[in-house]
Formats: sequence, structure tokens, C-alpha cells
Amino acid sequence: MKLFSNITRMLVIAVVALFAMAPSMASAQTTPYRPNFSAGTQVYIDPAVANHPDFPVSLSGLESKLKDAGSAHCVVYISVVVQQTTERGGGNLAADWLDQLLLRWGGANGFPSDNYVLMVWMRSASNPSEGWVAVNAGANLKTYGLGKSMLDAADGPVVPAVRKYMPQDPKGAFLGIAGGVNKVVDDYNAAQQSAKDRSDFMGQLPIYFLILLVAGGAVAFFVVRSKGAKDLKAQVEPLFNEWNEKMESANALYLKLRGGYLGFIQDQGDWKGKFSGSTKAQYEAALTNFADFSARRSKANAHLEEAHKVWQKGDYKGVREMLQNQTISVTGADIALEDATLFGGLVVKNDYKPSELLNSMATLFDQTNKALAGIMKSLNEALAAGSELDAVQADIEMKWAQAGDKSFAPHKAEFDAINVEEVQVRLTYKSDPLAGKAAMLALVARAKAIQSKLAA
Repeated sequence: MKLFSNITRMLVIAVVALFAMAPSMASAQTTPYRPNFSAGTQVYIDPAVANHPDFPVSLSGLESKLKDAGSAHCVVYISVVVQQTTERGGGNLAADWLDQLLLRWGGANGFPSDNYVLMVWMRSASNPSEGWVAVNAGANLKTYGLGKSMLDAADGPVVPAVRKYMPQDPKGAFLGIAGGVNKVVDDYNAAQQSAKDRSDFMGQLPIYFLILLVAGGAVAFFVVRSKGAKDLKAQVEPLFNEWNEKMESANALYLKLRGGYLGFIQDQGDWKGKFSGSTKAQYEAALTNFADFSARRSKANAHLEEAHKVWQKGDYKGVREMLQNQTISVTGADIALEDATLFGGLVVKNDYKPSELLNSMATLFDQTNKALAGIMKSLNEALAAGSELDAVQADIEMKWAQAGDKSFAPHKAEFDAINVEEVQVRLTYKSDPLAGKAAMLALVARAKAIQSKLAA
């Protein structure tokens, strides 16, 4: 067990994406996934996740990108995706699973005990949009300050990547974590080199000048500068926290929209050729709202990510400028990648002030939700009216056959009129069901009147 006395526990992060309308998992795996370590393999996916009938996960191309990311500092980035099975209890279930995996891998041939970063995503057995993320790293990385406090921090190398990408893009999250760790190492090395350069320079100064510099001007300068930076950070931090909180909410609302309406939108296929009239106009308006929400959320996430980088550099004035004054342009190119095929051409370029873009998220969600719910309800009601007319007509014809032509004679003229008018109504109804719904419902009411008289 000496090996594991050197293992540095760095981070345990629980990720629970509240996705109320996501479907439940189609089947439950009962045998925990326990992959064997294989030197050179840096991506492991539980077959239960990779082959899921409804939500399969593919991390194509991730392994080569992780190898590229690790080559900069000889870090071996390893990602594992696993399905929850027998793991139960509170807290981060992925963390305990990761510990058990390390016990198996610690003595394996070729396992990089000191310079690995092991990233685990455990997907919930009951909901594919919920789960847990855990990260652990070898002892050598502690040299760079990659301790638990840094990795738990909102501006650390892990949390921003998890917030931005999970659960819809695990590949992006793994690469984001790797990029964040690399940046910490780069910043550390740059700071060390800067300190060495300053030390070499100071060593060449005459001793009397060094004493004066340390005792006088330099001390005063750094004291004033430190106080100014601290005051500025205190002013900017609330603004930075507001953006973090509101974007977490916007990301959750986005997942809710996709869960509630994505299947319906996909079913409409070529809606521009399929619909006409009022149906096309209402559907396009609802879809445009969804496209705007997708584009603004995606651009706001990217803007906040850039602000995180500026914050990490200590440029609090730059962060304030980005989150308070900088104009942000949103175009169709900013639509989330997974939505591009659905919403192409619907977003018009617009410029926003940061607060305008941030505060529009909740309002735009409400508009989008109401518009899509309304068009879905109207379309379903229109289609149901057509089906109901078919059923009532079939019942009338059956009763006609049972009663005979003589008994049906008082109703025949009205029934024939309904059938003739139905032809014209259905011509409109096919491409513009919203416009034809009222006429179809009127035909249903007339047919039901005949049906009621025949049953008397």
C-alpha cells in the first residue's frame, strides 16, 4: 500500500444536471464495470453507456486529443465513462468507484503512478442527464499547487469545464479539464521562471541599491498595488458570481427545453415544405425563439469562460470590462453544435450589453417554452380532430348498414354534405392544420349529432 500513500486526492465534484423531463434509462445494468488497465489506452467506456438504446455515448477522437494535451508536460490523462449499477448512498458515487479502480490499477504494468490525471464520469442509472464526476491525480502534480482547494475552486481547472459541458458533452468536459490542468502547470512554470529572472537581476545590483530598493520605493509600490488589486477584486467578485449563478440556471433551462420539445421538433422534418399559412408562421416563430435561446446561451457561456481566464490572471479590471461594458455579438454561428441542423438560418445577428444578454435568458426561456407548448398543443388538437371525424364517420356507416336505407334516409342528406365538405377541409388541413382545425371540429360536431340520433 506504499504506492497509495503518495496518491494525492485532488477533487470530488458531484454533477447533478436537473433535467425534469428526461426519459428514464431503458434498462438497468447489474454488474459494475471494472476495466483492466492497458498501457497506451486513455479512454475507457462502459459498454452499458456506449451501447445504450436511447442515449449512447461515443468519445470518438478523444484519446488522440488527450495524448496531445498530455505531451506538453508528460501528464497521462485518462478518462473513464461508467454506468451506475450497485453504487448507492449520498455524496459523489463516482469518487468511491474511482478509488476502487485505482486499487486495481496501482500495481498494473505501465500504470503512470506519479503523473496521471484520472477523470471519471458515472452516469445515473435512473436518468441519463444526471451523474457524478470525480478526478484524481498522481503525486507529481501536487508540485504545481494542484491540491484539493484549487480544484474545488469556481475558477479552478475543473469546475468551469464541468459546468459548461456536462452532461451534454462529456468529451468537451474531459478536454476542458485537461486544458485547465495544463494551464495551471504553464502558469506555475512561468511564475518560477519569472522569479528566477528577478533573482538573477537583483543579484547583479550593487548591495546598497538593493537595500534602498527593498527598504524604500519597492515596498511602498507593492503595498499600494496589492491593496488596489484587493479592493478591485472585492468590487468585481459579486458581478462574477452573478454571471456564474445565472448561467448555471440558463444551462439547466436549456436542457429542460431539449428534453420537452426536441423529439417533437425532430418529428416535423422539413417543416418549411410541410407547413403553410398560420401553422408555418406559428411554428417558425416558436422555433426562432428556441434558436435565439440556444445561440445566446452558447455565446454567454463562451464569454464567461473567457472571463474566467482573465480572472485567473488577476486582471480584475479586465473582468469588469468584459462582464459590464463589452459589447457581445450573437449570430447564427453561435448556436450550440447539437442544435445547428435544427435551427440553421433562424438567428439574426444582434449586439448586446453584458447585462442585457445575461438577464434575457429567463425571459427568452419563458417565451420559447410557451410558444413551443402552444404550437404542440394546437397541432395535436388539430390532428386529433381529423382522427375523431374518421372514427365517427365509420360508426355512422356501421349503424346505417344495421338500420337500413329507409331508417337512415332522414340523415343521409346531412351525412353526404359532411363528406363533401370534408374534402375541402382536409385540403387545407394537410399543410395548415391550425387554420383547418375549427372547420374540422365543426364537421365532427355535425357528425356526432347524426351519431347521437342513430343511437336514440
